Amino acid sequence: MKQFIPELNDDEAKTLISFMDERNIPQGSILHGFRFTKDLYFLKTGRIEICNRVKMGSKTLTVHISSIQAPHILGESSFMLDNRENFIIIAATKCSYLELTEKKFDQIKMSHPAIALKILEHAGKQMARRLSELQERIISKMSEKSLSIDLTMQMMTQFIGKTTQCTQELQDKLFEKSEHFQNVITNKKV
Repeated sequence: MKQFIPELNDDEAKTLISFMDERNIPQGSILHGFRFTKDLYFLKTGRIEICNRVKMGSKTLTVHISSIQAPHILGESSFMLDNRENFIIIAATKCSYLELTEKKFDQIKMSHPAIALKILEHAGKQMARRLSELQERIISKMSEKSLSIDLTMQMMTQFIGKTTQCTQELQDKLFEKSEHFQNVITNKKV
């Protein structure tokens, strides 16, 4: 369990496992419950493929989003945001996972609040990390494909929200201070 949530101590990990059900699914199977619940899935072994239904113009397509290798936690966004996923998970190989149902998590909240807090903190960190990586990929792809700064700024505004370029003076101050603070932190002379 600590490979999923390193913040748990050994006793907390054992306690958490006692609230979970172990499941196995053969290669090619669809993990159905994932789409309709607020449950968390802890992929122990195997590899899964994630697909999503996306509306593009007048058509709805199913697109492959990613491949995920165990160990990995799945379902944290529906768990944290109280929404149902639109993703479909397919077992690319034989997989085993631990399932923590919403009902069992509610029991953990009442009887072991410290464990519940660690689960929530870890799920939040995982979501934030995934969002940050996605944002970085989007910005990187837009800037490397763009022919001009103006076009990049227009694309960023269109896809991630109002974006404006900082003045050169502000940019110089921000990066000058950032480098100064980094040097102070690493004990380098400025």
